[in-house]
Amino acid sequence: MEKKDTKYPSKIDLKLLVFVDAVLMVNLVWMIYLKSVTGIVIAALTSAFVIHIFVTTYYIITHDDYLIVKSSFLVNRKIPIQDITRIKESNNILSSPALSLDRLEIRYKDGSILISPKEKEKFIQELKTRNSSIQF
Repeated sequence: MEKKDTKYPSKIDLKLLVFVDAVLMVNLVWMIYLKSVTGIVIAALTSAFVIHIFVTTYYIITHDDYLIVKSSFLVNRKIPIQDITRIKESNNILSSPALSLDRLEIRYKDGSILISPKEKEKFIQELKTRNSSIQF
């Protein structure tokens, strides 16, 4: 069977989404109340950027055995699957290309990264199929 690229969108945590939306909306309403054109523009651009991040955060397991972690133009990491040594569940709140606190910490030869694939079990299984020495 021929390998193909598989794209896994990030899981989106409803609490995180509501919090971010609330902060952005309060800021926008405040700028409208103050009649600050500059503030409104900045609030609108910030909102657009946050939406962009929510749309462009995903993970790809490639046909040639790489894990690509993508989040807007901020993160574009290509990790050889053979370099992955361990996957563990995490709720770490550190900034990462993950839109949920239901995360996986991927440890690999050169470091680690926190991600939150929506289909976590399928994602882990596909990685383990490509590198059976990954510990979980």
